[in-house]
Amino acid sequence: MHSLILSRQAERTLDRVDRVQRERLLIALRELQRDPFNRTLDIRPVAGEPGVRRLRVGGWRVLFVIYEARREVAVLRILPRGEACKR
Repeated sequence: MHSLILSRQAERTLDRVDRVQRERLLIALRELQRDPFNRTLDIRPVAGEPGVRRLRVGGWRVLFVIYEARREVAVLRILPRGEACKR
């Protein structure tokens, strides 16, 4: 199991989304924390951003970095799909 570190922006997004979306995101984040290399999760590298990956959770995208040596997953941002694609 890895430590999960949320950026301030990610925390704010979780506070602002509705209860149903928050629960879906939290379940996905727990799975990511348990095993960030889990093949059942929809994880892909982010083009043009070395080391950054994205996790798809419905209409939301979780951008994160894995620090395997420290066994940490740092969540950088949680964005609606349209905003994540523009980056």
